[in-house]
Amino acid sequence: MVWELIEVPGSPSRPQHSTVDVVAANIVPNLANALIRQLNQVCPLENLRHVKRVRRRVGCGENSELSIILCLSTGPENCSEGFPEEVQKIVDNYNLSPFIARVASCCATSKEEWEEQCKLWPTSYHPPHEYVPSSHNGSCYLFFLFSGI
Repeated sequence: MVWELIEVPGSPSRPQHSTVDVVAANIVPNLANALIRQLNQVCPLENLRHVKRVRRRVGCGENSELSIILCLSTGPENCSEGFPEEVQKIVDNYNLSPFIARVASCCATSKEEWEEQCKLWPTSYHPPHEYVPSSHNGSCYLFFLFSGI
């Protein structure tokens, strides 16, 4: 039997604090569940699964403000038009006032990165699995045992 050592390069570096624009709107709390269900059906956030659809901001006193992501933005000027027809129907039905917000474009790889992301919009954080990193370049190594069959 022979052991073979194969290097698996560390994760490619990505720009710090990479963000994407989304169209969001402030909502009243009792509409949150219905809007989440409707928006998840007509405009799921497939590439933003780490981003929470609703953001709560606590204001003065006990008042809190809820905002919900409607869809990805197609540009800063397209805040009141230019999104999918089904989303436009929801905006019209609930008399929402859309605005542009920034969210993290990819999931956090550290607790510190997650804390920074949440300053923009809440995200989920799941610590990465443990690997055996190399001390010099962040690569991981996999060991395979081959039998001479």
